[in-house]
Amino acid sequence: MFRFLFGIGAIMAFLLARAIRFYRCNNSSKNKASKSTVHFSDAKDCRAVIVGRSPFNGMSKNTLTAFQARAGPNQALRRAFGIDNAFTSEDNAVIREFVALATKRMILHGTDWGKVATLAATTLETLGYFEQIAGNSTSTGTVPITSVAQVLCLTVVLRTILQTDVDKTQYKDVLKLAEDINRIWISSKSPDEEKRSSYQSETPFHDTLKAIFPNTQISSPASNPLNLILPSFETMWRIVLRTFLEINFLTGNRSPEFKQVLVEFFHNPTKEQFNQELSPGVSASNVISEALRLFPPTRRVHRHFQGLSSNERTLFAADIEACHRNLRVWGSDALKFVPGRWNCLNEQQKSSFMPFGSKPFLCPAKPVFGPRMIALLVGALLCHYTENWELSSVSGKYGINMVAEGEYLDRDACAQLYLVRDIRV
Repeated sequence: MFRFLFGIGAIMAFLLARAIRFYRCNNSSKNKASKSTVHFSDAKDCRAVIVGRSPFNGMSKNTLTAFQARAGPNQALRRAFGIDNAFTSEDNAVIREFVALATKRMILHGTDWGKVATLAATTLETLGYFEQIAGNSTSTGTVPITSVAQVLCLTVVLRTILQTDVDKTQYKDVLKLAEDINRIWISSKSPDEEKRSSYQSETPFHDTLKAIFPNTQISSPASNPLNLILPSFETMWRIVLRTFLEINFLTGNRSPEFKQVLVEFFHNPTKEQFNQELSPGVSASNVISEALRLFPPTRRVHRHFQGLSSNERTLFAADIEACHRNLRVWGSDALKFVPGRWNCLNEQQKSSFMPFGSKPFLCPAKPVFGPRMIALLVGALLCHYTENWELSSVSGKYGINMVAEGEYLDRDACAQLYLVRDIRV
């Protein structure tokens, strides 16, 4: 009898906990958003969150449309950057127009890829002012590698997605734009709303935008060039930088063929070269897929949920990073950089890989533009910074231990990284 009563009690406790969680998600004071975030890392749950559905069985239907569920969590970006695009708008017409334009701009033909490779090489060669040669007390040249990666990626984004050319006299404006975007992005995530930046008050930021886009009405959310810059540049520079570090200083040291396939793709950026295996399981395609798994451009995707009997919105998060690193899905080497795994994925692993989101909000960069552009830009960095370079921190400490294999770097950590070389070599 005791065991029976204990079992009934456990069941009732479980049901009560579920009821409390259900109530909290569906009932609260009017016109308030929940401050806590409910995270999900299972692939099926992540896909449900992305589409705007609740992964909880028995929870009422989301009364928000899929567009409303996506736009809600991104309103801080609208205020911070003065934008109106598919990520911040609930208007179907605005969303369709944005996706159509972005998709069109991402279509590069054969010769276009060669031109981007030339642009990348030229940009890196021109960034001489980044290399600071110290006085007689030292024999090293120091390069803020994060700034280099940002200018490289933003220059290419401006040329391809914005169809705007920049010359070498504008690289300091490009760097200032990249730094301001990073600063304002961090500010927009502050839990204290009073500390968040407002686009209207960012006068120096406006001046930088005007210097690059002199004929664009930057005060209009509809024509703001940041509508296209943010989703392309912000998702690109960090994975390009992190993949470069992984290949040049970590696993690439033990497996030089990882570096070789990216260098060869940079010199010959074709579909065939991208998929060409240098050795079993080692291709530019596999190397970039593994980079996208360990260092997804968007670590978490947020959606609002509002139940039938509540005016409160609960924030759900599809934890893409955790999904990509799940030991039960990817095996004991889930946290290791292993490009060869991409030649023998099982169905569960294929379903758990979503660096570009999932339907109906699948990023148009997924099929071609995203993976190949990352490969090309990492290859450009590998070609430019070849030998005699070491990784260092802003404090001058040497050692690769600053970055561990497969480890994700946050924005603060990126800002601390420098490349140092002996100029006598």
